[in-house]
Amino acid sequence: MEEIGVSKLSPSVLNRLAEGLPVKIKQGVIKMLVDKTSSNKIKKSFMKGKGILRKFNMKEIEENLNMKGEGIFGDRFDKFLSRLGNKTGFNFKKYAYKLGDVLKPAVKAGIATALTAGDMVSGLVRRAI
Repeated sequence: MEEIGVSKLSPSVLNRLAEGLPVKIKQGVIKMLVDKTSSNKIKKSFMKGKGILRKFNMKEIEENLNMKGEGIFGDRFDKFLSRLGNKTGFNFKKYAYKLGDVLKPAVKAGIATALTAGDMVSGLVRRAI
């Protein structure tokens, strides 16, 4: 296996990769492991400044299962926070992500509570009818 650098992969592309479907990759900084036989073709396309559409074999998929998509807010919001931070000199993105990490468990618990309460109410309504 050989390590290559690919651009950030979205969660949907990671799902396609895990399912064994073809994905388009471009050169970047995220490390990915590929077979030595195919790494030369990938590197050649990267040297030309192009991407490549490729279907990964099962061994490559297993080696790259630890890859994750980036961002909890999405690219547009991340860019907005970065621009706002550049204008003001305050790193909004850093603190937004810290706040998101703190609030995530509470939001998940609230959603779970709302779903169980909804199930209980629908059960009561069914019994009343």
